[in-house]
Amino acid sequence: MSFGEIKKVFETADRDHDNKVSFQEWDDFYTLFVEPFEVADQRDFYLLEEGDLEPMFEAEENNYWDGFRIEAE
Repeated sequence: MSFGEIKKVFETADRDHDNKVSFQEWDDFYTLFVEPFEVADQRDFYLLEEGDLEPMFEAEENNYWDGFRIEAE
């Protein structure tokens, strides 16, 4: 990751803007942004291909992504 990408991750995880990432802030960030993609990476290759995400998006019982859909205006 580049310095800019690392900084953006830190800024996103540091919700209370105290220049520290608490265990709770990191756990929340990890659960929202990292964990779903680690689950999708069935090959443990840390590099997703297009087909890796399809089961996650197509699963009817998985309502996780419903809150993140943005409708085009």
